[in-house]
Amino acid sequence: AEIGQVAGLLQDFPANNQAFRDANFDIEQLRKDITQSE
Repeated sequence: AEIGQVAGLLQDFPANNQAFRDANFDIEQLRKDITQSE
């Protein structure tokens, strides 16, 4: 891969990581809601 492509991927990584963490948090919240309603 070219250096420019790698730099672009590295720049995108924090945003992707944040989106992943947000999704993970939503899943945890849903899991808590489900266990509370049972």
